[in-house]
Amino acid sequence: MSTESERSGYGGHLTPQTAFWWAVAALVGLLLLWVGFVYVGTFALGLFVYYATRPVNKRIERRFGGAKRSALISLFAVVLPFIVILGLVIASVASAVAGARGLISGQLAGFIDPYLDSIAAIQTPQQAVDYFQSLAADATVQGGLDAILGTVGTLGGAVYQTFLIAAFVYFLLRDDSRLAAWFDREVADEDSPVSRYFRAVDLDLESVYYGQLLTIFAVIVISMVLYVGLNLVAPAGMDIPQPVLFAALTGVATFIPLVGRGIVYTIIAAYLSFVAVTTDPVLLWYPLVFLFVTFWGLDNVVRYFVRPRLAGRDVPASLLLFTYLLGGGLWGWYGIFLAPFLFVLSWEFLRTVFPRLVRGEPIETGIPPTDLPTTEQSTLDDGDDIGPSPKGT
Repeated sequence: MSTESERSGYGGHLTPQTAFWWAVAALVGLLLLWVGFVYVGTFALGLFVYYATRPVNKRIERRFGGAKRSALISLFAVVLPFIVILGLVIASVASAVAGARGLISGQLAGFIDPYLDSIAAIQTPQQAVDYFQSLAADATVQGGLDAILGTVGTLGGAVYQTFLIAAFVYFLLRDDSRLAAWFDREVADEDSPVSRYFRAVDLDLESVYYGQLLTIFAVIVISMVLYVGLNLVAPAGMDIPQPVLFAALTGVATFIPLVGRGIVYTIIAAYLSFVAVTTDPVLLWYPLVFLFVTFWGLDNVVRYFVRPRLAGRDVPASLLLFTYLLGGGLWGWYGIFLAPFLFVLSWEFLRTVFPRLVRGEPIETGIPPTDLPTTEQSTLDDGDDIGPSPKGT
């Protein structure tokens, strides 16, 4: 009886037919690598949003049913809070800009008035044509048009990237179960080492990214309460300006390892110090109190209470922190999202596969089944913060 490999024309040796299809596979792989390279930042941020949203999506799907419905609800459950935060930031910036409206209006009027006077003096169509031709050759006008077109292009690119990320996340949330089933059915058996390895990577990525998102939201809420509370007891004229804006910036700055939140604290303290020096130097004690409360109080709350409970399980937090630093230095802003993905791929391989390869042991014994919690996960699920996996940064 012929085997499946003999029926397909591949019996362990390379035939012209299989060589052709391997060449096609190589071309498809190169095409996908090229697309991934061009949109690496988009895909990195999309993966972060997907894994950060997936736990919410699972709960919504169990309650409401339907992959499409739950994917839409889950997407808005994560994106909508970011839109609200962005709206608060924009409103705060607009309020600050409105304070300088008089100065801006005066400068703008002085810039526009000569052009308005020239337009008012136009009497014939030929004069209008001549004026606008000279206007098009004006270096100042050209510079303004270039700036406007550049701003429109930047905003258009941001909208396009946002649409790509939203579509990418939506299709992953909707079809991730079907993709996993296809992989187990067509590529590797569910109990094979390859399948178990990728499932372990999948669980680690969900834990890391979801914990990262929860940490950011927790920092935003805690810092907002702290800034508003400090404003209630602050000396006259020493309020923290735009506490909602700075709370959002503090949460987003958590993406930057080690120094992220410290940058925001320093900016606020510098402002408070400037106000104190220019009004009453005796009030310099208040910026010092602010630095103590934030660096010693808020940072320790995040480091010892928030991160240990929200950080990724079964992944060394110290190595993950180093990964963030390397990712940002190597690839820029999207390296913060891409680096954890590459780290988890490498970590699971080095932790479970590589030692067995070196010792010549069966790979199957190195990758635990992903439907059962590991030792580290079981310890943490019991409510014990002390476990083999390092926690907190």
